[in-house]
Amino acid sequence: MNLKLLHYVQTHPVITVSMIQQQHSCSRKYASLVLARLFKTGLLEKIERNRYTAMHDIALIACNIHTPSYISGIFLSNYYGFSEQLPIVITVMTPIYYSSVEFQGYTIEFHKTSNMIGFSKQITPHGALFLATPEKLLIDCVMMPEIVGNPDEIIKIVKEGNCSSEVLTQLLTQINDQSLWKRVGYLLETYKHISLPHKVFDSNYVDLHPWGVKKPITKWRVRV
Repeated sequence: MNLKLLHYVQTHPVITVSMIQQQHSCSRKYASLVLARLFKTGLLEKIERNRYTAMHDIALIACNIHTPSYISGIFLSNYYGFSEQLPIVITVMTPIYYSSVEFQGYTIEFHKTSNMIGFSKQITPHGALFLATPEKLLIDCVMMPEIVGNPDEIIKIVKEGNCSSEVLTQLLTQINDQSLWKRVGYLLETYKHISLPHKVFDSNYVDLHPWGVKKPITKWRVRV
């Protein structure tokens, strides 16, 4: 076994055919053969076609299958300690759509977003971990409530997330979505007693989330 190759696959969360090609200046056919051999010996697990890993940190693997990407949703809320749920679905935000992946007992779902902002890069001994900040986690869950599951989980992020009003304001300004601003403004004011700048909104009401009976709140133009 080539020790340089072994070190390479053990220090990168996801290994692809292209990576082996570049690292060893070889043909794609030979790179595919190398990965197939490593897989056959048990040194690598197959994530999906042409993607392998030698690691068992599912978060690290999930956010390196496709780049750019970052983890969000209920899995990240649990990772941060905001939620007590033990999710088996990992939400990964990406700029284009990809099919979901079943791996190591988890379902890794890729959700397309045009707002690839508000996430951090954390360097670990085994690679980079890309995670939404608490502020972007809140925004993602308000915009895509299906990734968090129910309204109580959104409220937990508000209460436990120590979200910065300045960072939220910056993100909301960049995204520039009135409906989102109304929802986040109401949540912060109601559950954290934090006031975001109150923009001049249009007169349209929006649902806070897709669950339950709706009561109109005039100030924020939301139905809760």
